[in-house]
Amino acid sequence: MAAGDVATDLHAARLLFSAAASKLDRGERARVDAAHAKKFATRAAMNGIIQCMQSIGARALLTQTPIARHVTTAKTAQYLDGTTEIQHVVISRSLKSRVRDQQGADDVRNRQREVHE
Repeated sequence: MAAGDVATDLHAARLLFSAAASKLDRGERARVDAAHAKKFATRAAMNGIIQCMQSIGARALLTQTPIARHVTTAKTAQYLDGTTEIQHVVISRSLKSRVRDQQGADDVRNRQREVHE
């Protein structure tokens, strides 16, 4: 992962959070959007910090370096406001609900066709 990839992930995380925040500002539900944003941002943060640590080398592992402190902060962020696994559950339930809704809509359309035939 290069610095450009880290920058792209940071930009994508900001866009995901912005989309969730915009929904909340409009009074809409944003639970799934927030789950996507948090899941992506925490993973991107860890990946970016690890990339920086690798480019600096063993010195980055010293506890007094800013990067070592950022690792602790990023890892903590994975646990605050729900773990990444909980975000997976929120997103998965949303996907299952969409599939059920689509199947229900398909069933209604099929019944309407049968009635008109």
